[in-house]
Amino acid sequence: MKEIVEKSLIVLSFLYFIFYLCSNIPIYFNSIYLFVLTIFWVIYYVISKTKLEISSILILSLILLIYACLQVVVLGELEYKKYSLCCVLNLIVLLGLISPIFYKHKIFVFKSYLFTMFLFYAILIILFCYRKIEMSLIIEQYFYNSGVFAVFVTITMIIGSIYVKELKFRFFLFVNFILLSLSFVCALFLASRTSILILASYTFIVFVKRIRYKSIKKYLYLFTAISFILVGLTFFCKKESTNGRFFIWKTSFYMVKEMPVLFGVGYNNFPVLYPKYQSLMYKNGKMSKEEIYLVDNTSVAFNEYLQIMIELGLIGLLLFMLIIGVCIYHAGKYLELYIAVCIAMIVSYLLHSTIIVYVLLLNLALVRTSLMLKFSRKISVIIFVGLMILSLYMLHLSLNKIILSNNITYLLKASPEKVNKYYSINEKFLCEEPVLLFKIAEYNYNIGNIDMAFNILKNLDHIMRNDKIELFRGKCFLKKDNWKLGEEYILLSISICPNRFINRYELFKVYQANGLNFKAIEVAKEIFCLKEKVPSIHTSVIKDEIKKFLNKNK
Repeated sequence: MKEIVEKSLIVLSFLYFIFYLCSNIPIYFNSIYLFVLTIFWVIYYVISKTKLEISSILILSLILLIYACLQVVVLGELEYKKYSLCCVLNLIVLLGLISPIFYKHKIFVFKSYLFTMFLFYAILIILFCYRKIEMSLIIEQYFYNSGVFAVFVTITMIIGSIYVKELKFRFFLFVNFILLSLSFVCALFLASRTSILILASYTFIVFVKRIRYKSIKKYLYLFTAISFILVGLTFFCKKESTNGRFFIWKTSFYMVKEMPVLFGVGYNNFPVLYPKYQSLMYKNGKMSKEEIYLVDNTSVAFNEYLQIMIELGLIGLLLFMLIIGVCIYHAGKYLELYIAVCIAMIVSYLLHSTIIVYVLLLNLALVRTSLMLKFSRKISVIIFVGLMILSLYMLHLSLNKIILSNNITYLLKASPEKVNKYYSINEKFLCEEPVLLFKIAEYNYNIGNIDMAFNILKNLDHIMRNDKIELFRGKCFLKKDNWKLGEEYILLSISICPNRFINRYELFKVYQANGLNFKAIEVAKEIFCLKEKVPSIHTSVIKDEIKKFLNKNK
């Protein structure tokens, strides 16, 4: 009976991927499912009276999380970061709970994974074939963008090829070839540099480290060589995107020079502070003409190590590197995959995708470390009860966020006059929702309630800053007849993203309205010379108006 329950929990852990596709709101679904899964695992441990064992990977992960929590508390940002911290804690706890059972039933885990992934991709193909929308829109709905999807495919296929080998299928070499070829074709079709880099690194390490099949060695050499050539070609073909990443790294290193190196700027504060430094790069003349054309808002550094260094400082980075070191040391048959993922994190944001982190976590659960911290049955029960209470609280928090967000969205459409009252009552649950907060601020701006709009912007300042927010702040000041601060924030929005037409156009209208014709002409000339990043009807209308204005004021 105990074995049946354990295997049922293993299946439930993998069913996350299937329900992820079946849910219409995968962003919210992630946390709900994982919190419920954690509760089921805790209940099993309590009922079965199993003693708790914690690996060195888990211990180091908890130390890093505690360090991040202390940072948040010291900076007074717990209210704005508690939900994301809860989600990270839940993943770490889940890793600790599933590891002993996964290791105990390894063969069943391999089979469950392969069957689940087959089902996952079968459902995805059905969605592609039968839903009357473009494939790219389906990918964006579930994976944010095609790059994240390509990386997910690559990692799942590599893990699948390892499990196929461990199960000793009769034609496992052929199956492995098919799996890796499919991921290669997907990466190539979606032009994902990170995905091709993972494949190239993985195959290179495989044949260098332990290839035993001389008959296929030459094909692996050829496959790896082609992969690395394609990495270079995709970087070259996506030149604008590549140069954009180089600029983000350049600005991020500028942040490192200015920040407290030992402690960093605080957990999840990269998207809050990066725009300030991008603005300084423009103001100090450190942006080339090409970079001015490429810059955009970003919430990630496209380098996990660099972002951890900025947010958590040298202490956080060293702890993170220590976790990676322990994982690689005990990786065993997964060594090539972990090294490939570590290489890919230099040029990507893998840890910012819940579904990618979860698939890696399920694989990491099979890694057994030599150092294990064991607890007595009594202490184990106390810890499990604490985890149960924490999981229930996180579930409550998550459900409240979903219900309240949906209610606010409905009120904005049906009964906007009730929005502010509803928001004021439930502010603590909504303070981590940047898109929703901005919509409420815009509503208040439109009805002339500028003080309320400013209060909401203060909440936004703890989780996100970008040119759109600064432009809106400038317009709020103008509405309050504070022309000086209005101009200052509109100029700030321009310096964050100098290639935006709308920001300069708003400044042009401000100068026109205040009779500053000379300044209006200067801004108009800048708009006229501005190169369109993404051509649109809106920018064409602005350019036509500017052209008429300049002709009139020759």
